[in-house]
Amino acid sequence: MKYKIQIGKDIHTADIDAFYPLLNFGVYGAKDWEKVRERSTFIVQVLDRGHTVGWGRCVDDGTFCMIYDIAVHPDYQRQGIGRTVIDEIKKYVAQNDFTSASLFYNPHNPGAKAFYLACGFYELPNAMRLKK
Repeated sequence: MKYKIQIGKDIHTADIDAFYPLLNFGVYGAKDWEKVRERSTFIVQVLDRGHTVGWGRCVDDGTFCMIYDIAVHPDYQRQGIGRTVIDEIKKYVAQNDFTSASLFYNPHNPGAKAFYLACGFYELPNAMRLKK
């Protein structure tokens, strides 16, 4: 892969903001990204010529780990970038010996489900989210 892997909290939010709407992930502001930066325990980005083209992050309490925001710019999908992000997260999970590492995905996106299964995840029967 010709891309650079960057680990750390120096996230390129302008790049992510530019491609999130293309993925139907929503639009966020500077305050949201600052919270993401502060509260994430692990962040991995894949860069092409200094711009973020894929990324993912973890939030954990030392025992349980949640994986969030696995996203790859549409122009860079199917090039192994998502797999690279997951592989870096799997290293982090293994190094920290978490009891579990979980993520949510869009069940209406069969490609996402197949991707996560191919990366070594298994499906849980249900999940719940608190209403706002």
